[in-house]
Amino acid sequence: MSDPLEHPAPEARAKLAQSFETEALRQYVSAKQRGYFDERYAQMLSDPGAVQTALDLIASGKRHPMFLRITADRRFELTIEWLVVQPQFQSLFDAGVVAAARSRLREVGYSG
Repeated sequence: MSDPLEHPAPEARAKLAQSFETEALRQYVSAKQRGYFDERYAQMLSDPGAVQTALDLIASGKRHPMFLRITADRRFELTIEWLVVQPQFQSLFDAGVVAAARSRLREVGYSG
């Protein structure tokens, strides 16, 4: 498992960020197919992109409406916070961001 404090080299980081973008979009499509839709969130994934969206949402300290709906149904794997705490993506973020995402998930019942 990668240490969240060890950040990848720029080329590897760009590839990892692209993988994160792909997963966030796949996750959003899956959520939308299950009836969860938030137009503003979809726009944020497009611009500024999934990595910045994760940073912005987690740093805000607020729970966005789609997060609340999804976690109320215990579909944690459909949240961007869940993506942030996945071992393969943790190196994209500072340890504090990963910890905040994990804390937010635990506050709503996630135990993974």
